Amino acid sequence: MFMLSDTMPNAPANTGGNVHITLDFDNPDEMATKFDALAAGGKVTMPLQNTFWNARFGMLTDAYGINWMFNCEQH
Repeated sequence: MFMLSDTMPNAPANTGGNVHITLDFDNPDEMATKFDALAAGGKVTMPLQNTFWNARFGMLTDAYGINWMFNCEQH
C-alpha cells in the first residue's frame, strides 16, 4: 500500500515539506526497529505511540529531509 498526506487540516502546505511517506506494518517490533533506523540523524516529530484509531503511530523527518509516517494496527 502506498499512501501520501500533504498537510493537516487548516494548516498551510509549505513547498518542499508537505509530503509524508507512510509505512504500514503488521509487527510493532519491526516498526520500532525501522523507525529508529530512519530517525538516526533526523528529527522525530511524533514518537511512536498508541492512537485513538487503534494503531501504533509515529512521524519523523530523516537525515535527508524526507518525512515519514509509521502505522501499525493493533489487533
